[in-house]
Amino acid sequence: MSERSRKYGSRLIKDFDERQDLGLERRTQKMILKREKEVQKLEEQIKSKKSKIRELKSTLSEVQKRIGDTSLVKNLERINVVIVKSKTRVRGKVYFYRKWKWFHICMNDIYDESQILHYKNIVRKKFIKSLTTYKD
Repeated sequence: MSERSRKYGSRLIKDFDERQDLGLERRTQKMILKREKEVQKLEEQIKSKKSKIRELKSTLSEVQKRIGDTSLVKNLERINVVIVKSKTRVRGKVYFYRKWKWFHICMNDIYDESQILHYKNIVRKKFIKSLTTYKD
């Protein structure tokens, strides 16, 4: 037996023999391993929760985009139409869901510069119709 004293927890322990020290060491190691496993499980839960949060955020952004697009459809004047003339035909395009949607307006020989607003309204109506009709 050794004459030593040390503080363990809140009490002072004196005169431990070697066997008791080994037992205390093993118990302390087991407690440490148990706590580390608990921490590891919690870290795994945190990772899974963070991935779910990322998925929910992406879903939220898509829903918000759709809400913005449906409000765009309700207000026809907010739909931005670009008129494009080629050699043979005149088409209009609308940017929707990160893509351009193209719509035929008329042939190039019928096209009249003074009726651009009329052509844009045609494209807007065709765009709305393309959103509301069901396609197989």
